[in-house]
Amino acid sequence: MFKFSLFSSSLTIGENAPEFSLKDQSGKIRRLSDYKGKKLVIYFFPKAFTPGWTLQVRSYREAYEEFQEVPASIIGVSTDGGWLQERFHSACGLPYPLIGEGGKDVVQDYGLKTAFLGSAKRRTVVIDCDGVVRAIFKGKRSMDPRPALELGTFGEIAN
Repeated sequence: MFKFSLFSSSLTIGENAPEFSLKDQSGKIRRLSDYKGKKLVIYFFPKAFTPGWTLQVRSYREAYEEFQEVPASIIGVSTDGGWLQERFHSACGLPYPLIGEGGKDVVQDYGLKTAFLGSAKRRTVVIDCDGVVRAIFKGKRSMDPRPALELGTFGEIAN
């Protein structure tokens, strides 16, 4: 039986980010609670090795040092399998983790699952030191890491 919903619960600015516990590209378990006391940027992308998403992950790679100066951690999430995330991570030379294995769960929990394909919607979520969602960027703005830096998002988040 094929079942899908056109609507999913959506993440709201000011609410606690949903906890997750998922393997990254190297098999290491990553939990939201591991980032308690730290600023975190999670960007969601539909599929590895596609032109748009390769540009997205590389743009975050290029801005990595700026995020380190904030300081803020970065995680990329898609619904791709762990083996594909490992290859994608290596091919792009990323200094931050990618979550794919089990990514469908976190995509669903964050309300970012597409209705028909079950992949992730293109979004960037900024989470403060207390685990509260402070900004959500959609569309093209989610592909560029600069809005979180240039618009002062991090400047408004207390340590």
